[in-house]
Amino acid sequence: MNNVYLRSKEDLKVIMLKIILALCPLLIYGFYKNGIKLFINDYVGVYGLFKPLMLDLLGLCIGIIVNIIYEVIINKKMKIK
Repeated sequence: MNNVYLRSKEDLKVIMLKIILALCPLLIYGFYKNGIKLFINDYVGVYGLFKPLMLDLLGLCIGIIVNIIYEVIINKKMKIK
């Protein structure tokens, strides 16, 4: 049971790019369903229109910050100039 993980020739950048591209249609649909559609029916205001996008960007920023902290503190591979 030494080789239980699948191996691929793709590096991490290519895999993450594919994940981001796969999430784009979901983000667009979520913005339409939870922002534009509710705004047209007068359930939310202008702030509510952009709330799904702001929450997605907040989650992205938190993920990037956690990744930088992990690389600097745990792995000590990344050097901040």
